Amino acid sequence: MEERQEDLCRYELAYAAAIARLAQQDGTLGNLRNRATGLLTVAALVASFSSAIGLVSEKKPIHEGFGWELMLALVAIGVCAMAVLWPCSKWKFGPSPGGILKQDGDEKKIREAVTNSLVRAIGSNESQITRRALWYRWGAALLLLEAILVVAATLVEK
Repeated sequence: MEERQEDLCRYELAYAAAIARLAQQDGTLGNLRNRATGLLTVAALVASFSSAIGLVSEKKPIHEGFGWELMLALVAIGVCAMAVLWPCSKWKFGPSPGGILKQDGDEKKIREAVTNSLVRAIGSNESQITRRALWYRWGAALLLLEAILVVAATLVEK
């Protein structure tokens, strides 16, 4: 009986840890999405301000090559941001309460099945977070490139 109680306690701990990890993953995804929104906003502002402050004007037009490069950088940053912001169709939150109630077996087997389901959900979510973080990193690098292009275009035109 004591061994059974220890097993149940272990499953309770694993369950609590898995629930906490899923909540952390949801927070991480939300933070990535907030950053991606900021990335897109800053990229659009850089493009807007570069034309508003006189980098692009009738008297002193930007070199056509720089204009196209800035446009491509903005589009690429937009694609990266959208890859992060796009809804996660395969995001897992764990087993449904109704599914748990329908399971047959003793408490130990049910706890084991639920905990294993949570662990699988964590693994699935982790791969999605990793992929979206990579898209964000590419977007951040492209934002730096966009800023460098604006400075380079300014220097070339002077």
